[in-house]
Amino acid sequence: MPCRPLIGWISLLVMLPLFFQPHQAQGANEEELNRLTRFFETVVFGSEEDPRLASRVIAKWRSRPITVAIQGRLNKHHGAYASAHLTRMAKWTGLRFKQAKKSEIGKADLHLLFVRRKEMQSLKFGNIPPSLIAKLGRSGGCYFISMKKPPSKIVKAFIVVNIERDDLAINACLLEEIAQSLGLPNDTNIYRPSIFSDLDRLTVPSPQDEILIRTLYDPKLRAGMPRTAAMKQVRELIQERLQRP
Repeated sequence: MPCRPLIGWISLLVMLPLFFQPHQAQGANEEELNRLTRFFETVVFGSEEDPRLASRVIAKWRSRPITVAIQGRLNKHHGAYASAHLTRMAKWTGLRFKQAKKSEIGKADLHLLFVRRKEMQSLKFGNIPPSLIAKLGRSGGCYFISMKKPPSKIVKAFIVVNIERDDLAINACLLEEIAQSLGLPNDTNIYRPSIFSDLDRLTVPSPQDEILIRTLYDPKLRAGMPRTAAMKQVRELIQERLQRP
């Protein structure tokens, strides 16, 4: 007779995890959803350079072929890095990239410029203020500049790479700047490692980076959507991705 209560307690203890596991999993998923949503908002709508440069609407490239001009003092490895990153971005975004012919270089959409560090601060890009170019080039790493017309449509971008860095640094910064030129302009340390963190050197995007890129180019997230409406849609899209097996 005294053993029966003990058996009952053992059964209850065994069953307790079964009751608590779904609740714990739901809480973890909610926390991850909140974090990824904040990650997206910071990267897409933030601007570490100047708050006045921050986008107020979803901005991205349209589906037409994007001509890519690769110029400057690059070696054979640099071109291979760029090609690999563009291939991955095409898969995740649905965009099409094609290398510009010599006759098309001046009118190319996306320019990858490989220059020496001392040249980075004195380049000219249309009506972009020289002071901004000087500020971006001062670090001696890489930087990008994108142009929009209207604010929801990216029509041209320039990526500037310091060829005096080692190959790993060039590969990593190419990946970061290519991704940012697609409409994800800001850096953050909300997730690490990440191509959007200046503290990391990645040559392949993290799973969280992939979610951001795919979400931005999901057809349900329309170019031109204002921030509040966009973030509501973003949260739903990220939630759908987290629920996939």
